[in-house]
Amino acid sequence: MGTTTDKRRFGGIERVYGPTAAQAFTRLHVTIVGMGGVGSWAVESLARAGVGKLTLVDGDVSEESNTNRQCHAIQGNYGRWKAELMGERVKLINPDCEVKVITEVLEPETMDAQLGTTDALIDAIDTLKAKAALIAWGHKNGIFTLTSGGGAGRCDPGKIHVADIAAVKADPLIGALRRELRAKYGFPQGSPKGKSQRFNIPAVYSTEPVRRLSAEDIARLPPGSGMGTVMTVTASFGLRLASLVLNEFAARANHASAETSEE
Repeated sequence: MGTTTDKRRFGGIERVYGPTAAQAFTRLHVTIVGMGGVGSWAVESLARAGVGKLTLVDGDVSEESNTNRQCHAIQGNYGRWKAELMGERVKLINPDCEVKVITEVLEPETMDAQLGTTDALIDAIDTLKAKAALIAWGHKNGIFTLTSGGGAGRCDPGKIHVADIAAVKADPLIGALRRELRAKYGFPQGSPKGKSQRFNIPAVYSTEPVRRLSAEDIARLPPGSGMGTVMTVTASFGLRLASLVLNEFAARANHASAETSEE
């Protein structure tokens, strides 16, 4: 893990966050699970902020169908592990960044061994049970954990918001996730008065109504085609998640520095 910032590459980060936070970023370890339309852009952002260690997790390979929204999906990369491709990209951006790549599927029983320790955990996967297990693991271990809602069928980045999982509305994926976390992992139940107790898990989500094709248009598509997705939305989810991590740990570093100065 790097301990100094390369002024040529990351001087702009220091001029935004200040030297204390920029230095803290070089010691920061962030784990991102899911290298798709959200996670791959979160990785890109964190690498370009000089983060010192990134653990990249994804058990899929890059495909042509990913091209509309995923950072790694370009000619010559198809068929290779997404996590490996993003790891190579990170090293091109910041050679000092320590990168760990995991291409195996995460299992609830073995997450401790698979993931180890980390400062922050970004969940950018869309499989409900795996998503819930990952978030519960991060929360149980006191890790700053964030999650992403669904971006499919949406095209307006201006409708993207951040709220605690307990307070998110208009996102079916987060709604299902909330129920799963309550039912299986002991997260706080809802309140009859509509003021649910916080989960302390920030979620990035969209309030934009999902755009659905007409039955006539669907009939023209190949069988099994899902909803469409556009990078302007999914990447905005990823950038927002990365910014939440950077802002959180910049604030922690500056607070610790101020306390030290007062002693």
